[in-house]
Amino acid sequence: MNDFIDANMESVQEFLTKLPEVPPNTDYKHLCTIEEAMSTEIPFVYNAIVKNLDKIGQTLVSYKQDKILEPLIEILGDLSTSIPTLDVNNSEEKQIKKKQ
Repeated sequence: MNDFIDANMESVQEFLTKLPEVPPNTDYKHLCTIEEAMSTEIPFVYNAIVKNLDKIGQTLVSYKQDKILEPLIEILGDLSTSIPTLDVNNSEEKQIKKKQ
């Protein structure tokens, strides 16, 4: 095991236990509207998943999670008819590609 983790096992366990807890009075602000998400964000994520499906499949198989592939492909097929097409010339998408 990692020397840091060995030396701090109790603190690490406490941190990992508390990690998923959400403070009760968190002031949450949406990053965008549902309409904005459906018109830009969701299609972008969908296209990224479809574009990298071979790599995703290989990774799932290597982690013995290949049972997820068939439902994933079915969901992507269902989504393909309801997600608006993302304009490949969209300036936001170009900016994201430049940052990578």
